[in-house]
Amino acid sequence: MTVEELEIKRTAGGFGRPSTRNLWTRVAFRKLNRVFEESEAVRIDDRSRFVFFSDCHRGDNGKSDAFKHNKGITMQAMERYYRQGFTYVEVGDGDDLWQVPSFRKIQSAHGCIFEQIRKFRDSGRLYMVLGNHEIRRGQKHLVRKGDMSVPEGLVLKHVETGKSIFVVHGHQADLFSGVITPVSRIVVRIVVKNLHAAGLVEHRKEISSLMNSRPGQALLSKLEKPLVAWAGAYRRILICGHTHRAAYPRPGDPPYFNTGSCVYPGFITALELVDGKFRLVKWLSVDGEALRVPMSAPIPISALG
Repeated sequence: MTVEELEIKRTAGGFGRPSTRNLWTRVAFRKLNRVFEESEAVRIDDRSRFVFFSDCHRGDNGKSDAFKHNKGITMQAMERYYRQGFTYVEVGDGDDLWQVPSFRKIQSAHGCIFEQIRKFRDSGRLYMVLGNHEIRRGQKHLVRKGDMSVPEGLVLKHVETGKSIFVVHGHQADLFSGVITPVSRIVVRIVVKNLHAAGLVEHRKEISSLMNSRPGQALLSKLEKPLVAWAGAYRRILICGHTHRAAYPRPGDPPYFNTGSCVYPGFITALELVDGKFRLVKWLSVDGEALRVPMSAPIPISALG
């Protein structure tokens, strides 16, 4: 057993209930269990084709809009998935309502994206999951965005294996975003947005620094630990966003996936489910055309959990 596996086992209380030594892990488990029990269950099989995106952070197309640089890549990817019969799942923080409280402004700024979302919905191939940047006052567990209701979670029941796939944004396991949301929202809306608008902070450099620095990596690992522990403790496939760090399990790891985000410098990531197998992919622009690049080998549902 590796050092990381030992740490996960300790945190999760031996792949059972979380250890009393880690209070926040216990709280995170309780929150994730509540969402799992309350989520809609949808039956899928090996013929189902799903794609999971998260953390687009669509804004008003202004200087603080992290999504606008990758809008073209995302649109092309969505069009291809639609033509190929995929069901589109947005795993939270599709819209940044912390920075832009008006959903109508976001819709207006990214009309082509919402037209594609409407096409998925009208064909019965759309699921949206709530992220922390979409939480509004008095709407913590179910948010209305226009004529769409966005719940906290989704459970996919795989017919061939009987396994459950739990789709949740993941902020439920993050103390800063999950518990003190009102404070976080004010900081983002007033401080961070104005720093971006003034050109003092640039989204791409900010994200690159977070992903490539040691402190950034340490922070992301800390955010992920309760999520990985939950997947290992309950042996359930878990698909999250929130951290912006794409991830997939290696053989023997807890079945934790992270879709990554749509705000990386020059590319986006997504998680596909085709023929009962998961695959993490990257989309980047080459001469104005979106190019799909696999980031992992296909991982069968039957091999997970």
